[in-house]
Amino acid sequence: MAKAAKPISSPTYQRANSGMSKHKHVSRKRKTENMTEERWKRVVAAIANGENRLGASKAAGISKRTLDAYLVVNITASSQLHEAKLLWLRREWPDERIDEILERIMRGDRLPEAFQAIGIEDHATSGLYRLLLHDKAVRRRYDEAREIQAETFVDDILEISDNSGNDRDENGKANHELVNRDRLRVDTRKFVMATMNGRRFSEKKQIEHMGTLNINHAAVLTGGRKRLEKLYLKRQPTTIDNSTGEVT
Repeated sequence: MAKAAKPISSPTYQRANSGMSKHKHVSRKRKTENMTEERWKRVVAAIANGENRLGASKAAGISKRTLDAYLVVNITASSQLHEAKLLWLRREWPDERIDEILERIMRGDRLPEAFQAIGIEDHATSGLYRLLLHDKAVRRRYDEAREIQAETFVDDILEISDNSGNDRDENGKANHELVNRDRLRVDTRKFVMATMNGRRFSEKKQIEHMGTLNINHAAVLTGGRKRLEKLYLKRQPTTIDNSTGEVT
């Protein structure tokens, strides 16, 4: 006799289908036992001071595997680390510095140009991108600054298009290389404008149907009935009247 299948609610079945064996469950539980409340405070403090997970683990005197296992079994731990990292990013990027960067962007500067004008090193861009990833309020301000920056590209496109000084070389021949380069500059700005502010600058293809379509429903129904009648008459069997000999 074949063995009956185990019900889905069986713990053994759930562990098998979740991809985690009983040994892994026990191993992860043992690892988290090394995480005391004092060690966890050290981890959070290290993250708030700019350390990564490996550095925070060393500061707390635990392994990184122990920290990773603790983050899996503790629901609120990940959110606490997120807040600690956000606290460090806000200290590194105060509102005054963010305002200066966004003001430069709205004037049309690229991010490296804005950094150079303020005196920030180029490699610090990764820190700013992390802040944009974790801080939704700063992200909204950054997106608004980019939308305003797209407006400045309108004048750039007009200036590039109207400048015909380099269209011909010294011999009067068409300078196709520079003309194609200007075309690329214009197309690139149009693409960036559509990306930054799609509501204003995206190219939407709209198909408009001019005119009206009048349908005479009564005529359509009448024509349909007539076609059905003809089809019915064609399918009637042929008969011969024996008395008269007429074919009907």
